[in-house]
Amino acid sequence: MYRKLIFIFACLIIHSSIFANFDFNNNCNKTFCQILNLEFDKAKRNIENEKKVNPENKLIYYFENYLSFFKTITSDSEDCYFAYKNKFKNNLYNLEKANKESPYYLYTQADLHFQTAILSYKFKDYIFASYHFYKAQSLIILNYKKHPNFYQNHKLIGSINLMINSIPSDYKWLANLFAINGSINSGIKELEYYYLKSQKSIFNTESIIFLSFAYQYFIQKNKRGYVFFNQINKNNLQNPIISLLYAKACIKADKNDEAIDFVNNYLNKTEFPIIKYSYYLLGTAKLNRLDSDADIYLKKYLNSYKGKSFIKASYQKLAWFYLINKNYNKYKVNINNVRNKGFVNTEADKQAFLEANQSDKINEVLLKSRLLFDGGYFIEAEKLLFENSAIGNSSIKQNSLEYIYRLARINHKLNRAEAKKYYKRVIKEGREMPNYFAKNSALQLALIYESELDFEEAEFYFKKCLQIKSNQYKRSIQFKAKAGLNRIKK
Repeated sequence: MYRKLIFIFACLIIHSSIFANFDFNNNCNKTFCQILNLEFDKAKRNIENEKKVNPENKLIYYFENYLSFFKTITSDSEDCYFAYKNKFKNNLYNLEKANKESPYYLYTQADLHFQTAILSYKFKDYIFASYHFYKAQSLIILNYKKHPNFYQNHKLIGSINLMINSIPSDYKWLANLFAINGSINSGIKELEYYYLKSQKSIFNTESIIFLSFAYQYFIQKNKRGYVFFNQINKNNLQNPIISLLYAKACIKADKNDEAIDFVNNYLNKTEFPIIKYSYYLLGTAKLNRLDSDADIYLKKYLNSYKGKSFIKASYQKLAWFYLINKNYNKYKVNINNVRNKGFVNTEADKQAFLEANQSDKINEVLLKSRLLFDGGYFIEAEKLLFENSAIGNSSIKQNSLEYIYRLARINHKLNRAEAKKYYKRVIKEGREMPNYFAKNSALQLALIYESELDFEEAEFYFKKCLQIKSNQYKRSIQFKAKAGLNRIKK
């Protein structure tokens, strides 16, 4: 009897220690929140504390990787990326030694591969990214089969579906090679399910970040993200990542004033680390409103940000600021900065560099109209065009075409039927020109027909969009057209 009791007691101890491999205790719950709030120093201290008091808790390695992932994303530093890759190997090694029966066993490994794929993609290491997308997808599908009721699976299933659709067309062969595939619609649905299931859990903040990111970048409906943010608990808006995504959702929903007020308030009152991109976003939003202090925030971004993204774009916006305020000397200085500083690292940077090197002189009226439109001030933008209607008959083809294009965009936003007429005219007159006006007009026409459920015409213009050549905004327009074809085929 005594031996039997010892055996049972030993089994209980072993069983307890095995399943303690993934222990979401109070310290770990706090650490997870701190990572998502970008409180890296606090999170690191808690991780070190967990190592001392609970060294068998494999969540330590999951958190270390997640912390390194967010550090790299927010710093945009290649040095951080190389350091991350080394840490990833050690963290994965330790997670592979955890309890294989736990739903977190494959899930955490899949998430590490997913995080690595995202960073590899960001730093244009597409072969490495494709491999890790493949590993993440394989592991999470296996985990779903073993643990179908483990709702966290849906975060990765949905995210992988979306990100695979972001792989540049030149590298699609890698996705085919590794047999990875995904759909935007199913990706969104998976993340919506993850959000619904996580509302009363520690994963709620993470689910909001992932779903709002998906709404921002993968859904055409301009107000879907904005509506979502107005449905969630407002306490979540204190998170720095969610704050940024909310401001971007406001801008996408043509609520530029609200975005400006929110980011101003966030920068003045937040208790969490500030994402430097917030300065760029605020400067851009203020420039779209033609504010006299827009330059302050663009300069703050350039002075405080140590990464490679949006440097050329910031100098371009500073140049525009000085141009519309008739400070032509500073305009020239900043246009030269676009040419000589920063990197062609994002679509905005690439476009800034192309525009800075074009021979055509920027028309100040068209620039103001463009900025007002981007801020959602459609009536003001239209009024400005009507007051300067001679531009529509300009001998400079670039200007006359842009004039019609701006009218098309404004009429589209104001739900006027004339938008179709203007878009078709832009396609006819501008399809051989290197700018993006004709290509984006085809995309916008397709979106109009899609909203009218005329899928035949929508497909025609999505395909026409893909056929029209452009050296401006090519990647983002191509992506949206392919996403549109993906949607209407479902």
